[in-house]
Amino acid sequence: MAGLGFASTGPRVRLGRVGITLEPSFLVISAAIGLLSGTLEGLVAWVVAVFVSVLVHELGHAAAFLAMGSDAEIRLYALGGLTSGRVSGSRWRSVIVSLAGPVAGILLLGLPAWAIRDSLTTAPSFTELLLDYIVWASLGWSLLNLLPLQHLDGGHIAASLLEFAVGDRAKVIAPVLSLITAGVGAVVALALRQPFLALYAFFFVPLSYSALTAATSAPAKKEVYDIHRALDDGRLAEATARADRLASTRVRGPVRSDIAELPVWIAVRRGDGAAVEAALATLPTDIALSPYLRAAIAAVNDRRDEAIDVAAQAYETDPNWPPNRQLARALADAGAVPGLVGALAGAGFDGRLTALERLQSDLHHERRYEDAVAVGRRALALEPSGHVAYNIACSAALAGDREGAVDALRRAVALGFDDRSLAATDEDLAGLQSHAEWAEIIDKMGPQPDR
Repeated sequence: MAGLGFASTGPRVRLGRVGITLEPSFLVISAAIGLLSGTLEGLVAWVVAVFVSVLVHELGHAAAFLAMGSDAEIRLYALGGLTSGRVSGSRWRSVIVSLAGPVAGILLLGLPAWAIRDSLTTAPSFTELLLDYIVWASLGWSLLNLLPLQHLDGGHIAASLLEFAVGDRAKVIAPVLSLITAGVGAVVALALRQPFLALYAFFFVPLSYSALTAATSAPAKKEVYDIHRALDDGRLAEATARADRLASTRVRGPVRSDIAELPVWIAVRRGDGAAVEAALATLPTDIALSPYLRAAIAAVNDRRDEAIDVAAQAYETDPNWPPNRQLARALADAGAVPGLVGALAGAGFDGRLTALERLQSDLHHERRYEDAVAVGRRALALEPSGHVAYNIACSAALAGDREGAVDALRRAVALGFDDRSLAATDEDLAGLQSHAEWAEIIDKMGPQPDR
């Protein structure tokens, strides 16, 4: 379940309910380490030993998933592997899945290889070398993998057990335990003159610190989210007071930038360019503004072209944070929505449709209904979607375009939208219920839900 690697693709086979993908990075990194042996024999023996050991380890996880009724997917990549599946119910099931890999490696491969190696009086050098490597790669790795380090099986087990013992505090205690383990492990490895193991242990220090930072900043992240919701609702006094209180707390990690941006977002919500500049002047010098905020600032200050360019970048990098509608509002006020829609529609990134749908939704909730309709129609032209067509109908209805709304609703049904209960109770569509085609359209959505 744990591994070190980078994304790639490779050949995939399926054994019953288990899919196995071997990525080129696994062979490349394994071969690179095998070259350290200095011989072709050592290279081949190492690659074979690592492949077999990691595969047995991951098959142990897969067997646990299968026993719990879930299919499993194994991916071998770089220095390790990853097995994914579904676990529901008791957290003990997660512990069992995490334990299954190391146990399989130890019992099915590591200990047998050790016994065979010690029982042989004479054997070809390749066989001896292969057994040595299997003992290390299977037995040694399985034991290391049980250490309570982030992203290793031992880390998952420790987190589950700590959660059982101390509840939510486990989210902080588990990365602290990982950080201590990584530091102690690195010192011990250096004392034993094992530089590779020391480097491996040091690798988990930033991972553990990052997890600790995320855990300790989670409450602040939640508060930032709630403040943005207050902004969207126009509760500016509340948002300001909460932002001031949050700014007085000591928080580390990326959320620190989110907190620092809040006064600027509040000024953007007020549409006051002078207030925006005043808020910007108070920002710490090490804070880099998010592209969302930079685009909103440009829009508030009537720099339309800049707002469009930066907003397109923002929607590409992260369309869901910051979680507010203020950029859409500022773009609409600046008349920049058509330009942004054209930029997103012509963009080459995979999430452009998601970005357009997010923009459509934000404009709708900001009561910029005509802009929302235009965005939705462009998204619908790029990829037909019953969901998008339904949202167009809602915006058009609230904009007073009953015929346009009915056309969009009819299109939504043709594209597979069938949530009759939603359509029949949606207040956005209340103005269409007197339309001559309303009953016919609703009937095509499916049977009347049971009462």
